[in-house]
Amino acid sequence: MKNCIAIVLILFLVSCKSEAKKNETTTSDINRTISADSLKSTPGQAFDWSMPKKLLDEFRKDLVDSKNRKDLALVTFLNRYKELTVRFSDSLYHRPNYADLNTLSYSEDGKISKNALEFKRKVINSGFNLTSSEGDTYVIENTGFIKNGTFKYLDKISIDFLNLYCNEIDTVCCDDAAIVIPLEILINRAYKWGEMTNRVSNTAYQKIALENYKDYLFLIFFGVDNTLAFDGEVNKYNQKLFDLMISQIKKHPLSKASIDFKQFTSLLIKENYQKTSAIEKFIKLKTKK
Repeated sequence: MKNCIAIVLILFLVSCKSEAKKNETTTSDINRTISADSLKSTPGQAFDWSMPKKLLDEFRKDLVDSKNRKDLALVTFLNRYKELTVRFSDSLYHRPNYADLNTLSYSEDGKISKNALEFKRKVINSGFNLTSSEGDTYVIENTGFIKNGTFKYLDKISIDFLNLYCNEIDTVCCDDAAIVIPLEILINRAYKWGEMTNRVSNTAYQKIALENYKDYLFLIFFGVDNTLAFDGEVNKYNQKLFDLMISQIKKHPLSKASIDFKQFTSLLIKENYQKTSAIEKFIKLKTKK
């Protein structure tokens, strides 16, 4: 989602005590031929365009090997691929023709740089994608690349998880510190991630699912800078969001999201829909990680 939510969430939770660090999923049982150092790319160094495909090949080998847990293999791949994406994106700023890339999203004369088009093709062919936000161009994961040849090795839960994960990349919820998807979809995503946390409780997917679920609760309960859930002038909660939560509760009363929605809407009624200290305490409790 993630930068705008993370920044606002950190500020919101600054008064909370840090939770004890949870045990992280270990992946030491999965053999790797690509070292962590080989993923690094320092400014000025030429990026190794073959790295994404090498990483994907290793992932497929892990999936085929019956000794490996497929959920661990998938999460390991997603984490390392995301790390590689961030490193490559950071290296863009050091390219001599970086300004040309911004013509992909905007140019005063409407012309797109030929160099930018060629570079975008190279990025996509290597296993990444390009996008832009707030006037900057950067590299993101390519969901077609992630899914390519992967599903046949996965069970249904893994496929459903991966589809939900990739949907967050293909259709971002937030941009420029604002919610950019319809509120109906916002509520539905909280519902889907909540149900996913229940389905993957004993897998390596649990941490990712729970983080996404809590992110969506935060967006619904609090909002972000340019789409606040409580009106800045009268400090009153958004009526449409309230109505959508009530509708979701009626539709799926026993779902994880509906249980949290019911608690929140009941508290809102008690607090006259105002952002009180009780409301803030509830939000902190439900969105702590």
